[in-house]
Amino acid sequence: MAVHIYCSGCRGSYKVDVKTCPKCEAPFKKKKYRVCVSVKGKRVTRFFDNLTLAREAEAAIKADILRGDLKFKEKAKPAPTLAEVWAKYLPWAKEHKRSWIDDQRNYRKHLEPRFGNKRLDSISSLDVERMKLELKKGISKRGKPYTMATIRHQLTLLNRLYNLAKRWGLYKGDNPLDRVEFPRLDNLKTEFLSDEEADRLMTTLDFWPCRESAAFVKFALFTGLQS
Repeated sequence: MAVHIYCSGCRGSYKVDVKTCPKCEAPFKKKKYRVCVSVKGKRVTRFFDNLTLAREAEAAIKADILRGDLKFKEKAKPAPTLAEVWAKYLPWAKEHKRSWIDDQRNYRKHLEPRFGNKRLDSISSLDVERMKLELKKGISKRGKPYTMATIRHQLTLLNRLYNLAKRWGLYKGDNPLDRVEFPRLDNLKTEFLSDEEADRLMTTLDFWPCRESAAFVKFALFTGLQS
């Protein structure tokens, strides 16, 4: 605990009896005094234009500490990045979801490049809407537009990461997905494969022992005989 004379030029604090700043060599014409009190790693700083007031304030702060009246503001913990939440989510998903590999593929392909390094409180609803638009205009590995189901999968996964971050006490802020409309899917049953299903099928075909059968199925996929 101490009172120092404060130099507004170099923002340094020095003994009250110095006439010139030792660092920037500027004379202390209009004096300003800094009172600094540190308690258990937390700091209280006050500035005064009068030395007497500064010393009185120092004494008052000491008294507040002795009475336990001094309240320190807790520094807010920054929100985690999406990558940090994902690192905790993946082990959980492997234990609780049979389709965790789809989540991993979706995250690495679509969510990580866009939001991985962003903190949860910096991802806006507009950012998510931009992702939706990019996917609607995008083309999959098969050279076809992404399906509404694929776009919905990305939103569902992102929403799940936010909700679990809140449930696990990692994040207390807003969920931008609350203000994003999810694509509606046609409830009619079709025989079309989703992008994730097609990716899994192509991976399986790459290692299928009967190469002729694998080649035929790939031909059907790429020519539209099978979807």
